Amino acid sequence: MARIEASVIPNSREFEVSLEPSGKLKVRLTERAEGNRANLELVRRLAKLFRAPVTIVRGAASRKKVLEVGLDGETAAQRIRAFGEG
Repeated sequence: MARIEASVIPNSREFEVSLEPSGKLKVRLTERAEGNRANLELVRRLAKLFRAPVTIVRGAASRKKVLEVGLDGETAAQRIRAFGEG
């Protein structure tokens, strides 16, 4: 299981995922941060992207989160890069 730090920007025009040089994930979400809607979108979309379970370990009420992905770190990074290229 890989733990990934993520910066989340809710209420964006479109969903976007990128990997920063520091290794952090930057995620733009279309949902507002009200009623847990942004967190639900984050988990749902990243689980689809990674094709593995995703949970929020820390920061559920913050824009900076720690996520746990059911993959090893290198496989997770490869899938993020592939998403950005495609």
